[in-house]
Amino acid sequence: MIYMEPESLGFQPFIDSWIEVLPETFSFQPDIATTLAKLCSEILPPTLNFVRKKLKEVVQTQDNNLIESLFRLLDCYFVKFRPNELRPAASFKEEVAELKPCVSPLFVFCLVWSLGGSCDGPSRMQFSDYVWGIVSEELQDKLNSKLQVANISFPPRQRIPLDGLSPGACFHDFFYSLEQKQWIPWMQTIPNYEVPRGARYEEIVVPSIDSVRLMYCFQLLLLQDKHVLCPGPTGTGKSVNIGLWLQKQAPENFQGTFVSFSAQTHVN
Repeated sequence: MIYMEPESLGFQPFIDSWIEVLPETFSFQPDIATTLAKLCSEILPPTLNFVRKKLKEVVQTQDNNLIESLFRLLDCYFVKFRPNELRPAASFKEEVAELKPCVSPLFVFCLVWSLGGSCDGPSRMQFSDYVWGIVSEELQDKLNSKLQVANISFPPRQRIPLDGLSPGACFHDFFYSLEQKQWIPWMQTIPNYEVPRGARYEEIVVPSIDSVRLMYCFQLLLLQDKHVLCPGPTGTGKSVNIGLWLQKQAPENFQGTFVSFSAQTHVN
């Protein structure tokens, strides 16, 4: 076993290794793997450079960890295309064909919630503007002069369908729906909230855009056996929302263990 510094290794081995283990059913549409390899190779290096030079993270990360986070999110969507004992590979042909036009916007969505997911609030709009610069020549021209001063470049412009998004909208405020094949506001992904009758004040948890985004990403990863860490400022609803999900919505094979900490909690 040989240990190497991440800077010496580069990003391409991560990309090549992941492309090799994509679902075998993608062979029905070879352009899917080709598109993913192209997007990864062209977008990831300059975008990571932008994150490191211009943005602030809630928790410090490593470049290879962010790349792996992107791949984990994409794998959560691709897992249903893997054949099993009940469904042979041949039965996925139509579903893979339907996925093909969604690959690029899905990649952007996962890019936002991996490389752009560790950023703090003010940095998210900057990340969103950078992504717009990748897909829009007009917006790229507006941002290019500012970024060149910091020795930051844009990837080659990508032709990615962004149905449902108006130019300049914050990507973090929208969810990409594979079923509808378009971007929709996060609050439209849940039913209207009504306070349950007889609920006590301390039992009422009103959904917000932050809680909806948190719980979607949390469930998506957790239900596919991916580890999840939810950092953030005190009092933003992390424990409350995750606790409610574990108690009321988690599958039967999940068991929550709740450990409370306070300012009086000793390190040992």
